[in-house]
Amino acid sequence: MAWKERTVEQMREEFAKRVLAHEKSKSALCREYGISRPTGDKWLERYQNGEAMSDRSRAPNRRPGRISPETETLIVERRKANPVIGAVKQHRMLQDEGYTDLPCVKTFNDVNRGRFRVLLRHRTVPCLIPKM
Repeated sequence: MAWKERTVEQMREEFAKRVLAHEKSKSALCREYGISRPTGDKWLERYQNGEAMSDRSRAPNRRPGRISPETETLIVERRKANPVIGAVKQHRMLQDEGYTDLPCVKTFNDVNRGRFRVLLRHRTVPCLIPKM
């Protein structure tokens, strides 16, 4: 006899159906499925609202520290126009031109690294091989 395979979503739906059918008490069903009462309430509410029984994304809905696309485009365009200047000088030039609400220099570096793969310079270490 083969094992009966069930997905997590199927088990959650089965739990909600059994609770609504008053097969056992909600507490007894939560113990049977190995979940807490608040988790059982959550799955029951989702089932009754017709929502998906799968896990929800944990990604944030918004990112408060993210710069605007216009600012990022401005930084990228300036970098394309003059690729040899660094972030400090690029930031200062935009300030001198009257731009306000600019992000910090580190953000300029992050944008440039992300778009152009600018690498940090590595320090060269002198070779210490003795001369013969």
